[in-house]
Amino acid sequence: LALSGETAKTSIKKKQENPAWDEEFSLPISDSTASLQLTLLDWEMFHKDHPIGSLVLPLQEVIDAGERGLPSRPLQLEDMNHTPLVGKSGQPSTVTLTLSYTAPEAAKEVTRLEAEMAEAKHLEEAERELAAEASRLAVLADSRLAPPYNLTLNILGLLHLPASPDSPDGAVGAAGAAAGAAGLPEVWCTVKMGQLVKSTNRAAPSLDPTLSDAIALHVERASQSVSISVMVLRPGGEDACLGSVTIPVGRMNAGRTELQLHVVGQDGSRVVGADGKHAILLLSLDAQADPTAAPVASKKEDLAWALDVTVKGARNLPKMDRFGKCDGYVIVTLDGERFKTQTIEAEYDPEWNETFSLIVSDSSEEVVVSLYDWDRVGRDEYIGSVHIPLVSLRGATAKEVKLTV
Repeated sequence: LALSGETAKTSIKKKQENPAWDEEFSLPISDSTASLQLTLLDWEMFHKDHPIGSLVLPLQEVIDAGERGLPSRPLQLEDMNHTPLVGKSGQPSTVTLTLSYTAPEAAKEVTRLEAEMAEAKHLEEAERELAAEASRLAVLADSRLAPPYNLTLNILGLLHLPASPDSPDGAVGAAGAAAGAAGLPEVWCTVKMGQLVKSTNRAAPSLDPTLSDAIALHVERASQSVSISVMVLRPGGEDACLGSVTIPVGRMNAGRTELQLHVVGQDGSRVVGADGKHAILLLSLDAQADPTAAPVASKKEDLAWALDVTVKGARNLPKMDRFGKCDGYVIVTLDGERFKTQTIEAEYDPEWNETFSLIVSDSSEEVVVSLYDWDRVGRDEYIGSVHIPLVSLRGATAKEVKLTV
């Protein structure tokens, strides 16, 4: 073996066509562009050793592999004329090596410092984003309504629906004969909030149906949400759920808000329409204060109380990296204080089990749990967040909740 002027030699294996050495050598690397040269020789007792073949191996691949090393594999030997060498049996002559690279301690320290600097930079950027988000929420907080209040839900229509279910030829049964030949779905929506269930009128058969139904709701608690199911008429007149959307309505901004929401199927994936695009529900929300509600007393607490938040884990995180999975971490925020979990790399179902102690001085606030994907290069990506009203946690000794981001 020869590398940048350094040489090493194995022992001699006599009278063997398939010798095995299992000998280890350590050669210093002074130039990463250099190559390792291996020469195979036949030992002669009374004459000069006879060269049989050789190979040249660039070191960059070995350095890139690092301490994990390159897997053992046969390497083709060449004779002195650079022709592939063939053994006595007629098979190619090969040599098998195991190669690994150990960086100098100074290089390891540089790598560690670079990683720490990158982590500090990502943390600083995440803090700036959280500060900007906090400022935006502070502006919105002035226009948010506290329950109870009145909410008008206007369902305007749908876009990019799939063709009629169970209908390869486009027929939708006797009950939907008007749409039969074209295979267009006949849909309507069912709205549910708590025990209240209301349905819209049926839209004319279409892949992009129009609806114009207004449903009056009364929001009483900050934890309430509205579920909207998109119903479709199956052949034979049987109702079926095409998909649904869920909207938290416990903390709405006063006035009108227009939304375009993806319809999610029962398997958790977005519904895909006949045109290959994701199905969308069009609606608007109009929130107004309830003039008959009693004035809300101040929610400031005379006594502070402690809240321990344990971030246990996450499930079914999205793929965020082009060549990897998701490197997730969580940031818990309350009244300007923030706590960050460790980053778990390349995992769709990470487990953190980290506990943070928070001091609550105002039960009208919310705990914000934000999920991020860490990136080695560039800015960390925001995945999503949830808001937990503290009033729902006051007085509970222990409470485990599963939240949808």
